[in-house]
Amino acid sequence: MKVKLRNPDREVEVTGPKTVRALLTELDIIPEAVLVIRDKTLLTRDEAVSESDELEVRPVLSGGARSRPVPVCVVTRSLGQSSAAQAPPAELARRSTPPPVPGLAGRDRR
Repeated sequence: MKVKLRNPDREVEVTGPKTVRALLTELDIIPEAVLVIRDKTLLTRDEAVSESDELEVRPVLSGGARSRPVPVCVVTRSLGQSSAAQAPPAELARRSTPPPVPGLAGRDRR
């Protein structure tokens, strides 16, 4: 089967039917770090691939531009009056941080 690898771009030939997991193991690629695509379809690690398949292996990328936190206005009411106070910067940073992803804490992220 023809396997196109990205970053850096290269092409390799791999023989025999096997699972995606076995293919990635043979290529010494960490399965959680890539996406495997056949005919514009994302494959799972347990799916079988055959000798005639053409596959593309792309690294999983994440991130992007992080925008500045928007100031949060805290409104308090006391005896029918309202006053606005801006939240402290540490509170803004805490609110703009996304929650941790379950199951990824402490894992090696290569």
